[in-house]
Amino acid sequence: MLHEIDNPHQPSLSIDGRVHIYEVKKSFAGINKKQTDTLIKTGRLLRPDVIGYAVPQAMKDSTLSSSEIKRIKIELAKVEVDFRLITADSRPILSDIEGIPRLVNEQMDWNIW
Repeated sequence: MLHEIDNPHQPSLSIDGRVHIYEVKKSFAGINKKQTDTLIKTGRLLRPDVIGYAVPQAMKDSTLSSSEIKRIKIELAKVEVDFRLITADSRPILSDIEGIPRLVNEQMDWNIW
C-alpha cells in the first residue's frame, strides 16, 4: 500500500510500511559534495528505510562518480538506511503499484500527485 507523508521539506512516501525520502532534482548539475553530505546528514537524522535522489536524466549524464555513490551508501549503511538513485533510465521500483506511472520514452512525470 502506498501512502504519502506530509512533509514540507522533502517528497516522502511510505510503501508497505517502509519510508522513502527522495530529493527531486532537475538535473545532476544540482548534486555536489555539499548536497550529498546534506543527504547523508538527513538520512542519519531521520533514519528512513530509503533515501535518495530522483533525477529526470539518464544515468550516463550523471555527475555523481561511482566512488561518491559508494561513499553515500557506506555512510548511510552505518545507520541502516538504503540509498537509491532514480534516473530516467532506472527500472521503476514502484511499477507494480497502481497509480504510479511507468517510464515512457525516458521521460518522467514528476507531477503524479
